[in-house]
Amino acid sequence: MKLKWVILAILIMILSIVYYKCDYEYLEDFRKIEKEFKKIDGVELLELKIGNPDLTAEEIHAKIRINNDAIIHYGSSIFSSDFYTESSFNIRQYGEWKFQTYICTGRESDQYDWWEGNIYLGKEGLFNKLSSLYLSNIKESIINYKELEKIVMKIPEYPKIGVINSNSIYSMFVFRHNQKVKPYTINFTDNTCDSLRKIAIKL
Repeated sequence: MKLKWVILAILIMILSIVYYKCDYEYLEDFRKIEKEFKKIDGVELLELKIGNPDLTAEEIHAKIRINNDAIIHYGSSIFSSDFYTESSFNIRQYGEWKFQTYICTGRESDQYDWWEGNIYLGKEGLFNKLSSLYLSNIKESIINYKELEKIVMKIPEYPKIGVINSNSIYSMFVFRHNQKVKPYTINFTDNTCDSLRKIAIKL
């Protein structure tokens, strides 16, 4: 009986140490991210939030203003290393513009899906091909924020649709201006993906 309680106590102690370590490292990275944004000239940090405070240290997102000009919302998950090494990062909002995504996966059981989307840049980013300059991390995207604007302006405004082909995955992007585009604006049928490709603008 005593052995059972000793084992339980040891397990609780191990879990507590793991939780403390993960939580500490997560908050430490959160503070590093805040410092990285503030170190860049012309950047005003409007919002820095934790979307999902758990042990996996994920879903930190931020909204900034650059040179009293463009407002950029970086989607989750941001890590401090994303400022100075090649990394994957995404833009949820640029200025007044947000993005809606319609993805055709090609799988019979799950041929399409719809959600509020992002512009994916950096390492293996789908939108790299829309830029004349390779933006490898968050700091580079801030310094070259006008290049981000050029990328955004290449995406058609709702109800027009653009398509990017990446391997076997087609991603349809709907451009919207301060409005919520409802999923039911497209009639979901077996031929939806093929129909979208026919009317889409190739990006």
